[in-house]
Amino acid sequence: MNKNKNRVAALDLGSTKTRALVAELREGIEGPAGLRFLGYGEAQSEGWRKGNVSDPEAVTRAAKEAIERAE
Repeated sequence: MNKNKNRVAALDLGSTKTRALVAELREGIEGPAGLRFLGYGEAQSEGWRKGNVSDPEAVTRAAKEAIERAE
């Protein structure tokens, strides 16, 4: 069983910065009661040109860096 089943993540891939957010779903009596912030990470974006991906490997590296910082 996955111990992190109540965790959610968001990834913002921008042309200037790449951001990652990790949160946990809080359970209430009648279902989800909200989110508990667990981590945030930010990295300088690379691999973008005029709003389009020009280097997928560079975009991936920036995303991994932001995710690692959020953990």
